Amino acid sequence: MTHRTISKDLTASLLGKLFSAQVIAVLAPSSTNATFKLQVRIPALHAGIPDEDLPYAIISRGIFVGANANIGWSSCPRVGSWVTVMFDGGTDLSLYAIGEPFGKAQLVTGFGVDDYGFKDQHGNTFKVDADGNLSYTTTHNITVAVNGGVTQINANGAQVQIDANGVVSVNAPSQINMTAPTVTVNGDLVVNGNATVTGVITGQGGASISGGAGAVMTGGLSVDTATIGGISFTSHIHGGVQTGGGTTGVPQ
Repeated sequence: MTHRTISKDLTASLLGKLFSAQVIAVLAPSSTNATFKLQVRIPALHAGIPDEDLPYAIISRGIFVGANANIGWSSCPRVGSWVTVMFDGGTDLSLYAIGEPFGKAQLVTGFGVDDYGFKDQHGNTFKVDADGNLSYTTTHNITVAVNGGVTQINANGAQVQIDANGVVSVNAPSQINMTAPTVTVNGDLVVNGNATVTGVITGQGGASISGGAGAVMTGGLSVDTATIGGISFTSHIHGGVQTGGGTTGVPQ
């Protein structure tokens, strides 16, 4: 197919001029193409030209953005979006995408002048504000925020918070479930509320219960030995029986 040129008088008519162009296709980097290229249509110049004959524009980015390998910002315009292009004077096909069209650029909703970040097509938002506080919000009502040394994860009403001292707090609107063959707690366990155990309790360090009504148990209790009020349940004796100086036997 013969390519239709845009203009033969490049120096006079196109050199250095800015045009609004719509992205028709995106050419990804490859072994033969070092960077992204945008196939664009300039309404003022490309009337009647088939899409396959349209020129490709190299994306020109701001300084330091991607200046180092694997460091920087990556955001490629999508098909259908609008960009500002400029002819550089090489040929009528040599042009660069240098930004967004005048009058079409808008700040992303939720971003201020001092904020830096992105919002994707799904509504997921990553933002860093002027104080260096970071927040990441997904479309599934999940928010990760780091603010003043405090990290918070919020998801559907539940919250996990790690403060500047390393204290971890977990708040759930309904229930917290832990499932594992073994759950180990290395430290003191404080329960401010009721504790219900449906399995066997094995205590290697003993148990101390104080305050309130003490311990209330239903369903029976089986112990090897017990001391109640300082008196051994398994070896105490009873004195003052009617038969004289004898005593009762041990409990049976």
